[in-house]
Amino acid sequence: MQQPPDANEVVNEDNFPDSGSVTLKVGSSIKERRLDKYLHGRFSNFSRVMIQDIIKAGTVKVNGKAAKASFKLSPGDIIEMTMPELPSREITPEDIPLTVLYEDDDIIILNKQADILVHPARGNRSGTLVNALMHYSDKLSSGLGEFRPGIVHRLDKNTT
Repeated sequence: MQQPPDANEVVNEDNFPDSGSVTLKVGSSIKERRLDKYLHGRFSNFSRVMIQDIIKAGTVKVNGKAAKASFKLSPGDIIEMTMPELPSREITPEDIPLTVLYEDDDIIILNKQADILVHPARGNRSGTLVNALMHYSDKLSSGLGEFRPGIVHRLDKNTT
């Protein structure tokens, strides 16, 4: 059996076991912390709502028993967590019209139309400004390096 990660180690999809499950031992500095908040701090790639959904699905046990998101952890508790398959984080290029105001080798300035989301998010993986930009230019970085592209000013969906 694999030993639980160190209590201070952050687990993300790069070091999450291939089996899709992990066992964690709660460190001595954790007292009366909610299960969902603890797991959110440990799993850097998941929102707290996603963690709560995983807990509600019944795939998280504390000391061998199913637990609620509000369960208060104690030092030494053993958390067993089976992760669902992660949705793809790949951005699909889409042919969405863009109004380009200025462009050079380093930046693209756009006039964002109303009613378009800026970037993909949970429940909205397509039809966004980022999807349109990925179609518009093949010069955009994948965003995995130290210098990654980013939207400088994020606007709400209905803002132009």
